[in-house]
Amino acid sequence: MVSVRSAHSAVKGMASFASDIQVPVRMTVLELLTHIPPYAYIRHPQEVVLAKNERDFPSKPTEARVVERVNSVDAIWNARRRRRGLG
Repeated sequence: MVSVRSAHSAVKGMASFASDIQVPVRMTVLELLTHIPPYAYIRHPQEVVLAKNERDFPSKPTEARVVERVNSVDAIWNARRRRRGLG
């Protein structure tokens, strides 16, 4: 599953090149799947920064059409990993 929380827990408070890339990519994927920007419910950019600092990340989508897309992405991702011998 696509999970913004897992991206942040993987780098838990530690900035790195991987975390600099991983988090924005996951946010972009979340937006592509839901057709809604992350933090769309927040009106001011400063509040987004505060939410991120407080580890208030967007929740995992539960809408059926979105879950179907996520499952499709997972299936493609897992097939590629198996072909590469990664899992």
